[in-house]
Amino acid sequence: MEEAEKIIEFGQGFERENMNSKSLSPTGIIPPPPLPSPPKTCLFFNYKGQVRDSWSYFARNVGDDYRTACTNSIVAGGGNAMIALMSNGDPRAPVSFFADTWGGTADMSQLYLLEETAKLFAKAGGALWPCFFCDGNESAHIRNVPMAVHDRALSLLIAHTRPYVPGYCIGLESSENFDRNRHNEFVAMIRKYAPDRYVASHMQKIPEGGMPDIDAWFFEHSWNPNYGDDHSPEEVVAEVRKAQAHGRYVWPTEYNTKINGSRIREQSRALIAAGLGCGGPL
Repeated sequence: MEEAEKIIEFGQGFERENMNSKSLSPTGIIPPPPLPSPPKTCLFFNYKGQVRDSWSYFARNVGDDYRTACTNSIVAGGGNAMIALMSNGDPRAPVSFFADTWGGTADMSQLYLLEETAKLFAKAGGALWPCFFCDGNESAHIRNVPMAVHDRALSLLIAHTRPYVPGYCIGLESSENFDRNRHNEFVAMIRKYAPDRYVASHMQKIPEGGMPDIDAWFFEHSWNPNYGDDHSPEEVVAEVRKAQAHGRYVWPTEYNTKINGSRIREQSRALIAAGLGCGGPL
């Protein structure tokens, strides 16, 4: 990440009122860091012959070489942001900032890594977006604990990151597991501890019950991203335009996993040319 600091060139701060008409004013006592504009990330990267993802950046079974490969990929692809999970029960990429269970005893070494990473991104002019929940059955025991436990977990994670991040993402593919009301419970909780930060969520569709009261939609396109090469840059842009009709700022983050090809770059460049963000290398 130190090397990334030297070579990243981030865009100018995003006009905060453009996120959407319901965006919160930065009225808290901790000034928000500049928000790079347009937001650009690369969820997927090459690591030892495999395609991995930034969701697992804080996994307990990876090391500094893995994390360096992730951030270097974002930098090389022209990115200015990273989205990473704060919890994951999948043993292939376990993420936890607690020594025992979600919301339990704080693991200070993991929290130190989280806080230092957030600081480095902010210092470089970029943005770390902590994402609290993972999808999948392996993480159901984390998602489904009482709200009092979530309150303990989120308050701790927000306390360690709030000075250095522009906002928070509720969950990965959260519309699979949370309806509108459940999303809004988390929106209220996050805003209780970070009233001056944006609240977003990564979704492929509108949750049951309608669009929640989030500021931004980290958008996954309707198709399986493993088949992203089958879709034209025009299709990629058109789906985002359709999603914008729901009245939220839409950041297209997941539309193609074929990061070594030319198609994802064509798609990403088309998104930027359309005045949007992107989720792949340029």
